[in-house]
Amino acid sequence: MPTVECNLKIQRLEIVQDQHAEKIGFLFKKQDATDKALNDIRDIKYILIGGFGFYMLDKVGLVETAIKLFG
Repeated sequence: MPTVECNLKIQRLEIVQDQHAEKIGFLFKKQDATDKALNDIRDIKYILIGGFGFYMLDKVGLVETAIKLFG
């Protein structure tokens, strides 16, 4: 009878291991989604910086902008 009990314990451990593997897979998918969102935020940041730069060059002028930036 001890082998039956051992087999049941092994089966329970395998089930728990499968559940943990599923949870880990879910967390990796969630991390990938978070990384994608952060990349989108970085893209938006650079678009805003470029838009501000274009505004400065358009409204203030190239020479005046260079003077304000460099000194």
